[in-house]
Amino acid sequence: MMRLPLAAGILVALLSGCADPDIASLDDRLRDIREGAASPGTLAVPELPAYQPVAYRQSDRRSPFLAAEALADERNAAADRRLNGELAPDPSRKKEPLEAFGLQQLQMVGTLSMGEKRIALVATPEHDIVSVGPGNYMGENNGQVTRVTPQAISLSERIFSRKAGWQKRDAELELRSDKPSR
Repeated sequence: MMRLPLAAGILVALLSGCADPDIASLDDRLRDIREGAASPGTLAVPELPAYQPVAYRQSDRRSPFLAAEALADERNAAADRRLNGELAPDPSRKKEPLEAFGLQQLQMVGTLSMGEKRIALVATPEHDIVSVGPGNYMGENNGQVTRVTPQAISLSERIFSRKAGWQKRDAELELRSDKPSR
């Protein structure tokens, strides 16, 4: 029986917290907060300095991710192989006249056949006509003529790459067509 009055007292205490002490003033306060949030004050943002780009000048240095000692010997040996490999052009060879021009500047204008031998006629930017056959050189990339057909000159060029050294690549100079394209 003692528990019943105690439970009733606790229930009355809890329900008294739900009473309406001053709901009107609470509504006024919430309205003021909402109106203040609608118009925020100006926020001062500091001026940022102008961007000044900086050139990266470390590309010729060693990678910080590789050991310096191991790289030095390997790099020297690899550089020698790349510079003086079997594909490196002969520096003592005398340059031929068409090696002064890039392939994009030269134009194949015809061919001449003498028995089994065929030579190509190439026009320079200076309007000179030069004949070339297999074994001749032309272009700025040590291009050696490998084959002459009635429609094109096939070349094997030697180009240098810092990573891979001297490499061969095939190129072709096609017969110039004076016919207008439709």
